Amino acid sequence: MTYPMLATLCLAICASAAQAQDGPGQKFMSNWDLDGDGAVTLSEARAMRENIFAAFDSDEDGNLSSDDYDMFDAARANDMASVTPEGRAPMRRVAGGLKREVTDLDHDGTVTLSEFLDSTAAWHEAIDTNGDGVVTPQDFGQGN
Repeated sequence: MTYPMLATLCLAICASAAQAQDGPGQKFMSNWDLDGDGAVTLSEARAMRENIFAAFDSDEDGNLSSDDYDMFDAARANDMASVTPEGRAPMRRVAGGLKREVTDLDHDGTVTLSEFLDSTAAWHEAIDTNGDGVVTPQDFGQGN
């Protein structure tokens, strides 16, 4: 994976709040709301997670090895470091649902694409704090 591609994905993975005026919810929305309608559906979340998986599957074998996941962990940690203090709690829900121990459903040390995608529904539900079935800026504590 090239450095520019990794840098772009780092922004998309946790949708960091590099620009404080946008807030973490806005960054998440701009990266994960694939159709631009103001809501991230479960389908959009699955599609984005599939893209992220492909980007970190360095040998394209359909598995995230320990080394692949180490790179993914580092990218998420880098994103979290740029989040403003007030934005960290909601972004922990985003980053936490992407952790190895959450996505490695059979706990064998390797995460398959199926495992990564199968963990999407619970992750999406955890981010959807108002339970309306979609993720919006309001789920990050921002009114619109």
